[in-house]
Parts: sequence; structure tokens; C-alpha cells
Amino acid sequence: MKRIQVVGEGGSGKTSLAAEIGVRLGLPHTELDSIFWHPDWQEPPPGKFEAQVEEIAAGEAWVVDGNYSRSRPILWQRVETVVWLDYPLLLCLWRLLRRTSRRVFSGKMLWGTNRETFGKAFLSKDSLFLYVIKTHRRRRQTYLELSASPEFAHIQFVRLRSPSETNRWLDSVTSAAGPSAG
Repeated sequence: MKRIQVVGEGGSGKTSLAAEIGVRLGLPHTELDSIFWHPDWQEPPPGKFEAQVEEIAAGEAWVVDGNYSRSRPILWQRVETVVWLDYPLLLCLWRLLRRTSRRVFSGKMLWGTNRETFGKAFLSKDSLFLYVIKTHRRRRQTYLELSASPEFAHIQFVRLRSPSETNRWLDSVTSAAGPSAG
């Protein structure tokens, strides 16, 4: 595995898993959020995000995480493995709550000059919690359809349904990679 994308619901642990895969296999890791979000939570100018994704996809080896549908036509031409964290909604919401609470109360800087705030995270119509609740079922259906599509027969899909299943899979990736993996 040299070109990997980790996808899944908000709060599922995409970034943590992708970073760990990168370390274990010696692959550069990119969090798509980090190139998408500009200061003050502004979206990038038209074409800029896609151009940056094209640069990543052109690389010989990489691991990325994120669900941006606009990145799929670019990345999935070259991706070898898509790791799908298909966790239950309540688990994702619990993990999202823990992560968001840590970020809000620590004031952790995210991408650009962005920080999560209590109001935006918990009280806004743009709340990631509402987004996850609204999109969970649809996202699952989308990835089921994409993984069964002949258009993507060249991609190995790894569907993981629990953190323990993910840990077992990650151990097998490390074992399969051998001692030079990092």
C-alpha cells in the first residue's frame, strides 16, 4: 500500500488513523481539512483546493484523510486503498464531543487561524454535530455504492466497523509491511 485514503464520519478518527498509517509505513500524511479551510473558516478560492489535491495525488506514495467529494475524482484515479471507518453514529458523536470539548476549552489552533468555539460547535446551525447526524446514513450509503461500483474496481476497500477491528487491521498492516515500515 503506497496510496491510501481514510474516510469516515466526523469524529470517527480519520486523522488519527491516517497519521498512524503514515508513521508506520513511512508515508507522507495530509489532512484534507488542513488544505481546505482558510483563515476565519473561509473556503478556498475556486480550483485552489483541487490543485493542491492534484499535487498530492501525483506523488508516488501518500496517505490522506477526509471525505471531500470534490477530491474523489482526483484521488481515486491513483488511490490503491480506501480505509472506511464505518462506526456507529453514537460512537462518532461521543468521540466528536470529546475532541470538540478539548479543542474548545484548550483554544487549540486548527487550520489557518481557525479555532473551534463553544457557540459554533454546539449552538450553531453549522454545528458539526448536526452535520454528522444529518449525513451519517447518507454517507454510509454513498460508500457502500462507491465500493461496489465497477468504476472503482481497482481500489481495495477496507471497511472497519469498530475501533477494535481498526486496531487489528492496523496491526496487520504493520506486520505485512515488515521491519522497514518505520
